[in-house]
Amino acid sequence: MKLNLILQECKFPVTSRIEQFIAFCYDAHRLQLRKYTHEAYIFHPVEVANHVYEFISKSDVDIAIALGHDLIEDTDCNTIELNFKLIEFGFSLHETAEIIYGIVSLTDKYTTAAYPDKNRAWRIEQEAIRLSNLPVKLICIKLCDGKSNLGSIYEHDPDFYATYSNEKLLLLKYIHIRFSVNLSLWPILTNLVNEAEKFISQNKINHG
Repeated sequence: MKLNLILQECKFPVTSRIEQFIAFCYDAHRLQLRKYTHEAYIFHPVEVANHVYEFISKSDVDIAIALGHDLIEDTDCNTIELNFKLIEFGFSLHETAEIIYGIVSLTDKYTTAAYPDKNRAWRIEQEAIRLSNLPVKLICIKLCDGKSNLGSIYEHDPDFYATYSNEKLLLLKYIHIRFSVNLSLWPILTNLVNEAEKFISQNKINHG
């Protein structure tokens, strides 16, 4: 696939360093396809980055976190390689550290491999608790990831959607618990939480 086809989907300004990082992410995910559409996987992180640009931040750092949010979890990329590449692409040491922290923080910790004796429900709840305690910006990026996945799963896999949407509601519950009445102090987070809750409430799967 030619890079310009991917860049055409970007709603954010593509600086030189972001273009190089997109190419890097595409190469890292090159053997992966999106589960239902079978399109190149890179279109998912690009979609998440589009949401981040629209709802959260215009900075290259936050867009890069969105673009790379699945690198550590789903590819052979590691933090050492990522560090060298980001600096090579023109990110400062401070920016590189922030991007790597964001990507590592958004990488699942309660995996089957790490906790083989625990069931999915336990792992998902522990992950929701962990994610809800991240810095607000990273929670917002995670919600943008969920925004991308919710629509796709609802359209293509209604059976799994019932499970997935309940898991997203669990994350939203722990976000509410953490911020309580102070959620209104974070308008971007509030809007993303409200949007996710609205989508799930309006798109219930009826198996009856």
